Amino acid sequence: MPESIQPEESDEDFAARAEALRASIQNHPGRIAHNRWDSVRLVHAALKWNEHFLLRHIDFTGPEGEARAFSYMGMEREQREAMQTFWMFLFLFLANYTAMNTTLVDNVRGLMANYRSTPFAQEEEKRRQSLGYAPVTQFLKDLRNYITHVTTPPLSFEMSFQNNETKFVAKVKSEPLLASGRFTATAKQYIGDQQDIVIADAVTEYAELREAYYTWMFEQFDALHGDDIRAHDELVNQQNAMYGLPAQSPAPDDSSPV
Repeated sequence: MPESIQPEESDEDFAARAEALRASIQNHPGRIAHNRWDSVRLVHAALKWNEHFLLRHIDFTGPEGEARAFSYMGMEREQREAMQTFWMFLFLFLANYTAMNTTLVDNVRGLMANYRSTPFAQEEEKRRQSLGYAPVTQFLKDLRNYITHVTTPPLSFEMSFQNNETKFVAKVKSEPLLASGRFTATAKQYIGDQQDIVIADAVTEYAELREAYYTWMFEQFDALHGDDIRAHDELVNQQNAMYGLPAQSPAPDDSSPV
């Protein structure tokens, strides 16, 4: 018997099918989950970029860094202006960095509202509390509030000689912070354990703790939403095929448990 001939799809039918597929993609649980998590990933990436520029600004290692540090020292007009520019950018980076830390925490809190009473939420809360109660975390949180609600932080730029080497460090002075009454007991303990706070040390200490949490956090995405993401991608490929576009690569299947 001859094969049946399928009637050619009308423009109206094609448009209706395309619109139905578009709506399915737009409202798909995989797309919704992706958008929610992408928002947190964006803030996390922005924080890391801010952190990178902050650390680079106060890195005086090597001949180039040492030459830059010496360019700030002295009473000539050019040197004083260079020092003022250094302070301005240090305050800018530090204020943005401490604020972005809070922004990221708030974004995660919003994300986790979608997972209440789940094993994932219970494990995340334990890990978040461990990070949040760390002394360096409390210090940076309170420093953000100090900058926002009190005044600019008491910054210092110090030169010292160690092992026949000249070292330059940017610090936050401890005494004015402790006298301000704006720091919690845990943050005060962190401040009091040091003569002054070496900014690079505090930032890198916190980064190590933070990234342990967010590495685990982002690894959970596929375990939670991998099936939905792959179903969403299949719909996208169907849409691409309708318009003669190439298929996109499927999402990896890495649905390991929490």
